[in-house]
Amino acid sequence: MKNDFDFIKDKIENSGVTAPAEIDENHVLKKLEGIEPNSAPILTELKPKKNRARLIAGLAAAFVAVVTLSVFGVIFSSQRQPPIQPTVTQSDNADIPLKTFSDYNEVKEELKKITASSDRILERYEQSVEVDSYENAPEQGSGSSGSSLGMSGGSGSDSHSETYKQVEGVDEADIVKTDGKYLYIASQNGAKGIDIYSATDDPARITTLYPDNFSDPTKPSAYTDEDDLDAFVEEMYIYGDRLIAVCNTRGEHFTYNTMAAVFDVSDIKNIRYVDRFFQSGDYTSTRMIGDVLYLVSEEYAYDGDEFSAPLCYRGDDPQEIPVENVRCVENPSDPGMLIIGGYDLKDGAKDVRSTALIGAVEDVYCNESNMYLYSTKWRYTEIVDYESYDGGIITDSALHSSEEPVTTDIYKVSLSDGITFTACATIDGWLDSRYSLDEKDGCLRVAATIEDEKDNKTNALYILDSELKEVGKVTGIAKDEEIKAVRYVGDIAYVITYEETDPLFVIDLSDPKNPTVLGEVKIDGFSTMLVPVDENTLLGVGVYTEDADYTAMQVENGTKLVLFDVSDKLHPKVLDEKIYRSCESEAIYEPRAFVKNPDRGDYLIPLNYYEYKINKNTEYADTIVHGGALNFKVENGRIVEIARPEVKVTHDYDDVINRCLYVGDNIYLIYNGYYGETAVYAVKYR
Repeated sequence: MKNDFDFIKDKIENSGVTAPAEIDENHVLKKLEGIEPNSAPILTELKPKKNRARLIAGLAAAFVAVVTLSVFGVIFSSQRQPPIQPTVTQSDNADIPLKTFSDYNEVKEELKKITASSDRILERYEQSVEVDSYENAPEQGSGSSGSSLGMSGGSGSDSHSETYKQVEGVDEADIVKTDGKYLYIASQNGAKGIDIYSATDDPARITTLYPDNFSDPTKPSAYTDEDDLDAFVEEMYIYGDRLIAVCNTRGEHFTYNTMAAVFDVSDIKNIRYVDRFFQSGDYTSTRMIGDVLYLVSEEYAYDGDEFSAPLCYRGDDPQEIPVENVRCVENPSDPGMLIIGGYDLKDGAKDVRSTALIGAVEDVYCNESNMYLYSTKWRYTEIVDYESYDGGIITDSALHSSEEPVTTDIYKVSLSDGITFTACATIDGWLDSRYSLDEKDGCLRVAATIEDEKDNKTNALYILDSELKEVGKVTGIAKDEEIKAVRYVGDIAYVITYEETDPLFVIDLSDPKNPTVLGEVKIDGFSTMLVPVDENTLLGVGVYTEDADYTAMQVENGTKLVLFDVSDKLHPKVLDEKIYRSCESEAIYEPRAFVKNPDRGDYLIPLNYYEYKINKNTEYADTIVHGGALNFKVENGRIVEIARPEVKVTHDYDDVINRCLYVGDNIYLIYNGYYGETAVYAVKYR
């Protein structure tokens, strides 16, 4: 005999009535799980994972109770939505994928039109409950993986750190560098200089380099409105005995431009200015391939009725980008102008390559042949009757979420012969980071999280040809979860997704027309970075999660290392894991904070321990930060901790060790203070 639940369930299923989107069970679950408490207690121990059956059963019962009304006469017009079907679309212009211009008057008119449209959209957004376009948007830059684990070049000690990079042969800038003789440190908080320390047992600050003072780089220059060179260091490169400081420069009316200043540091006590490269717009990203430095910036060239053509030049002679090198995406929603400049670093070389694109960009993936830029268009929530909104409480019935799906525009730029836009496409979904992209044998592989208008998520991996046309795809990966990390190794993609557990998916890409999920394994928490240890072993660096009494969701409470055995692609398994409760590492969010020492075969990551103590005077918990690092190796299928040097204790939450370097037998822990101050601590390798 059937119970009441089964009886009602059968009646509903046989009635032909479907529930509206607002009470779809997945939608309801997402809304409930999205509610977080105002404050969380400090979690210090791992508890058994809760059984979610009671929660789901309760939601199911509520869902059935509501829908039962429709059996007795309340008929809903909304129909259940079909499964998410991700798509890829190309530009309508097959031969020239992007719009071109004959002169800068046409560029100005295009920007004027886009700006007017953008302003109308902004007016509507400003009336929104969620003012911006970031509803359900994941944190960017949280992670990753890449084609290979590579290191950038330098001079000095034969054994020293080199910056983690996504693609072998393509160097990346960072806030900390070493050439084996010295340590170069630029603050992340608007520093105007680069502190230079000795790479010795007792590191000492030797001098500070100021990139906007070309006559004497060791002395700060006074800023004036006419100067146009008040430089704020963003990142830097080591290029032989040269240091390249990549900066935002503040000009008149607080406009910003991007500058790369080159200095000769062969004699650290007599640093000499060598050259500079300059282009319009705020600094976005950069890469260095061989002797060529590529700078990417973004500016708003049209303001009111004023327009300035984009600049891209070497030295002190401003040069406009040729208008024939300016492109525009189809139906751009953003009046920004993306600028890409390529500069030959060789002495005496005057070659400058440049191009510009009207349309926003989020991040860059680059190999030795092509650069791919992508930009996400997010959904938004707005008040339905925003004209009559008086600032009071908004009910759900007065809200409306845009039905347009989240999409990502991808632009392909060839670096083989100058800098040329060659293809563009739009995919459904968003990318976790630039590490979701990888090119092999002329095909671009793209991993994306897709979400429909009911907040239901799934994931897909697209394979696009050289023209960014879809060749194949695999969809339906990890329903209700989102991608946290991707690593491409040859014809295999390793994809981490997360909702409450951390599934690692193994995807075969050897047949581009038919990518296939081979196997998966689940583990609590989630990895944000995947590092191949050898052909059969994968290391995950990420977030430790655990249950809490105040919520059915798991909460983040530390750093986690996990070791995967991927020798059997059909049956991957977990070999080992290490949990560091109440600890946080910059490597979770920034791959360049991860260090591999190939000489010793071990790894380094910053690791800061957060201790919470109740203040008897205030009755609130004070946060005490123990700054330090973690040195570990992988041995016989296990993660083996070598040392956890701790070098400072502070009461300032922002005062953390955010980079580790090594030179010879010394490990250097880099402190980059919130107000621009720096410090270096040296410890011996064990």
